[in-house]
Order: sequence, then structure tokens, then C-alpha cells
Amino acid sequence: MLSVPIYTTGTPYSTYTVTYDGCGSYASVTRNLPGVPAKGQTIDIYVDIEPAPCPTPTPKPLGGDVGYYLIWSNEDGVTIEMDGEDKGMTMNGHLQIPVYTTGTPYKTMVASKPGFITVTEDITEYPAAGETVDLYVTMNTDVIVAATAGE
Repeated sequence: MLSVPIYTTGTPYSTYTVTYDGCGSYASVTRNLPGVPAKGQTIDIYVDIEPAPCPTPTPKPLGGDVGYYLIWSNEDGVTIEMDGEDKGMTMNGHLQIPVYTTGTPYKTMVASKPGFITVTEDITEYPAAGETVDLYVTMNTDVIVAATAGE
């Protein structure tokens, strides 16, 4: 509510303007006044502002569409790196890695676990949007066999 006192002997107002915040910027409504009040009289003016709803942009995923690598391993707890980036560890025999299909494709995968021989593989398949590419890693125990002289 806003009360605006006016002098009845002054030049009468003929319009009013209401400014409001609409979609992050200011908008205005200008209308004619319904009349001029006499001395001691009040004229009520009701302003209904019904701005159009602000458009809600549809967010795009960062980097574009997503595909997946599904790493399968005969061991749990295998650390997987792709081009030097740690992607996590296998659990229950696998690890799913999301990748942006519009990003730079990975070239190399390294699988490592203490007590096992590190495996390095070239990546030659790349997932499309919504697609999963399966990659398989077989971990072998790192056993050093010492030969003794004369055997």
C-alpha cells in the first residue's frame, strides 16, 4: 500500500506508473488515474500486476552427451587411471566411468593394485551418447621367483 498526498490547488496528475522486478529486470505499468480527489477525499487505486512467467532455460549437461566405460576385473580394489586421471577402484568385479562424448577421448588405461602386476592398455573404443564400452583387465599376482645357483 502506498498513500500519496496531493495538493488540490496544484496541477492535477493524470497517470501513474508502477515499476516491478520481472525476470531479473525491471518492468513498468502506466495507467490513467480514475479522477482527481477533492479536499479530504481519498481515491483508491488497485494495481494487479500479473507478469508473464519467466522462461526457464533447459540446462545443458557440461561437456555434452555422456557415454560410459565399464571396467571388468578379476580383482576388487583395482585402481583405474585413464590418461593419468584416477577414476576410482573396482568393486564387485567392475567400475563404471562416465565420459563426455564431446571431450578429448582417453588413450590409455592403467590398472594397479598392491601385490599385483600393473596393467597398461591402449583404449581404442569410445562410447557414443548413452552407450557403454566394456573393457577387461586381468590382474596377476606379482611374484618374484628367486633362482638359486646350481639349480
